[in-house]
Amino acid sequence: MDDARTLIKKHTWQAKSHAVALIVLAIEELGKAKVLSDGLQQAIKKRIDIVEVEEALFRLHEPKFEEGCSLIPSAALVIEEAAYDRKFFDPDVFVTEDVEVNPKIRLEATFVDWNDTKKMWKIGTPATEEKIENLIIKIENALEKI
Repeated sequence: MDDARTLIKKHTWQAKSHAVALIVLAIEELGKAKVLSDGLQQAIKKRIDIVEVEEALFRLHEPKFEEGCSLIPSAALVIEEAAYDRKFFDPDVFVTEDVEVNPKIRLEATFVDWNDTKKMWKIGTPATEEKIENLIIKIENALEKI
């Protein structure tokens, strides 16, 4: 989370996008920590010294992300609010819908991609520094409760 905070202090869209990518990974790790903690509690309860979890916990992003998101208020997952009406503004250029963190956005925030159909570059992801910082705080609070 410190790295994400350092990035948003740069006040550039590129740094904010990279901070978002780190936050998505942090949410995944939060979810993994919760599953492992629950597994440990079950092992203690059963008086065994093996923590059992699904192998997917270490291979797939989505299940960890979903588990992590379940520990964070859903409103905090919005990193940019819609500012323009889709009826009047091109959604490929303007933020016409709320932007929420999700597993796919991790890649969008990290890489540049060409959309051949629309003949335009997809670069970064919209996010405000305040929303990013709020989400960081929510992740840290959730982690403390595990």
